Amino acid sequence: IQKALQQVEAAGLLDNGFPGFAHLRVKVYRGGSEMCEVEETTFLRALEAGTPIPSMRPSHPAFSELPENTVVHSVETLASVSAIMEKGADWFAAYGNPEERGTKVLSLKGVDFPGIIEVPLGTPLRKIIYEIGDGLSQGREFKLARVGGPSGGLLPEDLLDTPVGYRSLEEAGAMVGNGEILVGGLDTCVVDLVCSGASTVQAASCGRCVFCREGTVQILAILGDITRGKGKPEDLELLRELGEHMQTQSLCLLGTSAPKSLLTCLCHFEEELEAHIKKKRCPAVVCQKFVSYYISPELCRGCGECIESCPADAIDGGEGLIHVIDPLDCEKCGNCLERCPHGAVARYSGVKPRTPPKPVPIGTWRKRD
Repeated sequence: IQKALQQVEAAGLLDNGFPGFAHLRVKVYRGGSEMCEVEETTFLRALEAGTPIPSMRPSHPAFSELPENTVVHSVETLASVSAIMEKGADWFAAYGNPEERGTKVLSLKGVDFPGIIEVPLGTPLRKIIYEIGDGLSQGREFKLARVGGPSGGLLPEDLLDTPVGYRSLEEAGAMVGNGEILVGGLDTCVVDLVCSGASTVQAASCGRCVFCREGTVQILAILGDITRGKGKPEDLELLRELGEHMQTQSLCLLGTSAPKSLLTCLCHFEEELEAHIKKKRCPAVVCQKFVSYYISPELCRGCGECIESCPADAIDGGEGLIHVIDPLDCEKCGNCLERCPHGAVARYSGVKPRTPPKPVPIGTWRKRD
């Protein structure tokens, strides 16, 4: 950027290229890496060389401390300026819909063709996932789409016709946010996904307001207990109350959007949370506390690869014998699942599949009808 500015100044474009601006000067301020700096008041304070923390303010604040009148735009907005100046505002406004005009850059993940895309505002999520992204990767079945980044909302299949727009996504419980759309299949655990997002927000919090600083800590603690089999039925109402207060009491967008994934999870995927709490199982077979490994007697060839990979010596068997995993000794490291060349090792959560109690000769075990 600095090199480009030097070239522009050397060419005299800042002095002569913009009618009405006789002496236009551009200065670059280098800020920190804190996520909260994308919030307007935090960004303005950083320009003043102050502490990058948010403050209570009206929408679209104006600060008199800065040397000139100041407006705040994102990099994405500024990146559109050259095309608008070249082709005109009517050209840009032709994209999108009457309520929200223009385009939006998105990051698409979890599909067969992931990457950065640009679509007109108003494009339905279903079209983005199945036409542009060509559906879920590895032929998985759709379960949810997290729209808006780590703080985004979790939308089920019946909301896939929601158009991508600032108002429409807010009404659905999600947001445009950083533009990330993460698509998850049936192997995606909603509890694990919400924990991951809350952890990211917690690390990015400036710590000024209590609800953002402490709320993310409490969300992680309660969800952590649920994934470890210590969850209680009353935790769901506690999480809902906590998320609603964070939305209304946090100072900046980071805190108010932090519970979106949690609240939409409680709205659309409460049954999966209850399965973790009441049935002590993870339907997606992700949470390690509820996951166990077993060797399919129909697929095992007695090659011994799993035995060699097991650090806990939890697998019994020999040449020509169906191998068996002792669940009491198993450390759930997953090495056997990765090493088995025949696909005989699998995971389960809940009722244990029928397997031999001890190694038996291959071919002697028959699958129950």
